[in-house]
Amino acid sequence: MSMSIMINGNESWSTRSGIFECIVEETRELFKDNEQSCIKEIYDPLDNYQQFIDLGNISAGDFNLFYRHCKQAMDGFPDSERGKIPDEEYMPVILGNWSHLLENLRKDPRYRGQQETE
Repeated sequence: MSMSIMINGNESWSTRSGIFECIVEETRELFKDNEQSCIKEIYDPLDNYQQFIDLGNISAGDFNLFYRHCKQAMDGFPDSERGKIPDEEYMPVILGNWSHLLENLRKDPRYRGQQETE
């Protein structure tokens, strides 16, 4: 089964459900208590039994927050609890999909670049 991240009205990114879950749930875990409204807005479709999350209508600030958490989650994934679950041969597939997602996010006009979002 394929699951998606709706980036904007013209762009989306899809992958298999297991990879999608690794990426979006590792990213979700990095949101802090004071960022819960952002999580709700992004993850609402997924939390309501849809097969996607939606970045299309979020602000540039929330978009870049998601990007930062997603990048941080990717960087830490191999050492995370969830990262220890897949067989070693699948790690490059997961990280390759993650890199592709981040590349697609950087193409969005809301993306400000790492130096401006840190």
